[in-house]
Amino acid sequence: MAPRRVFVWLPVLALCLGLGWLGCDAGVSDVKDLPDVSALVTRDVAVKLTDKGHFALADVPAPGESEITKAQALELALFWARGVVHLSKSFDEEAHGGPIDYEKLRLCGRVYFARSVLQDPGSLLPPPIRRIVGPWWVTTLCNPSGKPQILAGVSALNGHLLPILRGLPPTQEMGSEFDVWPIPRGRLEELLLSPEEAVRRVAGITGELISREPELVALHGTWWLAWRVEILRPARVRAKRSGAELESRVFLVGRFYDRLTGELLSSTPAVAVPAAEQVPGLYVHYADVWNRSSGARPRRSLFVPLRPGAAVRVILVDEGVPPL
Repeated sequence: MAPRRVFVWLPVLALCLGLGWLGCDAGVSDVKDLPDVSALVTRDVAVKLTDKGHFALADVPAPGESEITKAQALELALFWARGVVHLSKSFDEEAHGGPIDYEKLRLCGRVYFARSVLQDPGSLLPPPIRRIVGPWWVTTLCNPSGKPQILAGVSALNGHLLPILRGLPPTQEMGSEFDVWPIPRGRLEELLLSPEEAVRRVAGITGELISREPELVALHGTWWLAWRVEILRPARVRAKRSGAELESRVFLVGRFYDRLTGELLSSTPAVAVPAAEQVPGLYVHYADVWNRSSGARPRRSLFVPLRPGAAVRVILVDEGVPPL
């Protein structure tokens, strides 16, 4: 069963503002069992790997791209775990396949920055809607024994929440601060692969070297979440559904749905290529501020362009077919 999506709207939750305990998780556990990808990348990429052949993940948000730092994102992830009332507890535990003790969750694994495939609409969208379509910090929360429980998406536009960490009220309209996923049976790979595993899968089906460090990209929260992997030369692969032959230098490894039709393409990480025909952007629909005089809440739309080189329409690849 695919995990249930949980967008957290903080106004409907009881908040705990006594957050002195947030500093208790100062470190993040070491990452284990990652593949050595030094033989799968070009020389320019290899020199940036760690001594164990892993990506150093030195990529940082561009100036103005994130309102919070990585450290603040981790504090807010713990705030979500321990500082709110979890109205979705029964659903979370059903999707996870066991009990979740939110008070004992701790940071574990790596922290990723996921860029939105859309350009920043700025003040043209209400803050809660802008957060949904914006960039995200992504991390994992584990139980005390180290088993992954929650994949936590923390909006990079959560600057208004920082006062909460000091016991003060937020500074902006709230909503869509977190996008969290219960991890099925503690198997993180069913929701998100490491960049090393994403590279290994792309190299395995193309036979080509990876020519740049993977970039994590997101659409509409962290539901559409994928590693963008670029190879040295175009490779031919087979479409999973139609069997058509496709050629691409860019591959995406993650979970996808068709934003235009709403069709779920893959609830677990899969390999895809950008479709030849892409839309220039997406219409974001939202309900406007409640009109007290009329009792209506009008619907509005805004067209938001894609970032250069980004894709929202993808074609799943048949990973069982050897390089063509």
